[in-house]
Amino acid sequence: MPIEEVLEMVAAQGYAGIDVCATRDDLDDPSLFPQDDRRAYLDTSERLGLEIVGVVTNLPMINAVWEGRSINIPGAVDLALDINAQLVTVHIGTLEGTGNSFDLAWESAVEHLTDVCKYAEEREVFVAIDGIRPNALLDSMEKVLELIRVIGSPILKVNFDPCSLTFAELDPIEVAKELSDLICHVNIKDYKGTYPDHQPHIPGNGKLDHKAWYTALKRIKYKDYVVVDCDKSHDLKKSARTGMRNLRKYIK
Repeated sequence: MPIEEVLEMVAAQGYAGIDVCATRDDLDDPSLFPQDDRRAYLDTSERLGLEIVGVVTNLPMINAVWEGRSINIPGAVDLALDINAQLVTVHIGTLEGTGNSFDLAWESAVEHLTDVCKYAEEREVFVAIDGIRPNALLDSMEKVLELIRVIGSPILKVNFDPCSLTFAELDPIEVAKELSDLICHVNIKDYKGTYPDHQPHIPGNGKLDHKAWYTALKRIKYKDYVVVDCDKSHDLKKSARTGMRNLRKYIK
């Protein structure tokens, strides 16, 4: 579907902003994101009054580095600058199935993310660690806080993902309280089934406790965007409409 049609559909449902995915099934390197697409996102979002909030990268960082894949997060930072986005989200990655040690993974994460943050800080773009996840290198608040402390960059923040927190058996209210000064982006998705054999769903159509994450954000006085996470297997128009209707029950 053309970018213009997608954004028009999103705007028609009452959304104020969007995220842009820098990596696709056929595109690992954000620097290769087509120039025509960059212009289409920028021009159409401005025409429709949509803010481009974040640039999302989906490759797990340390795994991509180990496998020699071109994750190129600085390229995502450049994309963010081109389309006037304020942040880039980064999945740190996992040890699962790699045979590598925690110490090696930690060293790889610190080394790569330090370079990324230096590049992003010079360009005034935030980098948001994309969630606390089970079976990931960052599977607890303590590890997230330690990584941020070690790197020591003022632009390194956190994406708040209540669905992943639920899978990790963490209380979103407690996580939000501990990470309140670091949360700069929120993405909401839903699920049915039991992790890891679950199916993604539009917010409000699954098992996620939406009252819990809304309460968590309200208590820390979060004022930025809450993003509806639409899986590529879902019908976009129906998902946008359903997501907005369901979230309006909580966000006034």
